[in-house]
Amino acid sequence: MSLLRRNARHWQLPCLAGFFFALAQPIFGQVEIEEVSVRRLDAAHFKRLTEYFTGHESTGNRVLLRSDPATRGGLYFTLELSDEADNLPAGSQFRVQYIRPDLPDALEQLYPLPATNTAHHTVYLGLTGDTWPDSEALPLAFRVSLVGPDGQELDHYQSFLWEME
Repeated sequence: MSLLRRNARHWQLPCLAGFFFALAQPIFGQVEIEEVSVRRLDAAHFKRLTEYFTGHESTGNRVLLRSDPATRGGLYFTLELSDEADNLPAGSQFRVQYIRPDLPDALEQLYPLPATNTAHHTVYLGLTGDTWPDSEALPLAFRVSLVGPDGQELDHYQSFLWEME
């Protein structure tokens, strides 16, 4: 058997396995919410040096979505995704359900995924302006969902107290 033929047989199985694995990626490659942190951020947190020169806010290495785009300060849910947000289906959105300390009923805020600037693993979902008026309070409980364009929930992350509700 020639050397070329022997080398070809040696690589056939790994190449074939790699090919089928690549085909299966859309099935296994679903974007998931790995971690969520909640914190209060003021407007100065988002000011970058480039903004002084360009006059435009720089989102850096994150997707930045706010309930009131004109207000930067507020309560933010910081999501770490398993893959970049641009791998989500077009028309996807994030849903944040939360219970404020001053209201007994759960509230909901939707954040449509923008069409551009989504090649990041980190997503900031901000309850800004009148949506979260208390500058010191944190939510009693919350649930963050990733919703596909068809309205089906793709993944979710919830606080311990949300399970008790």
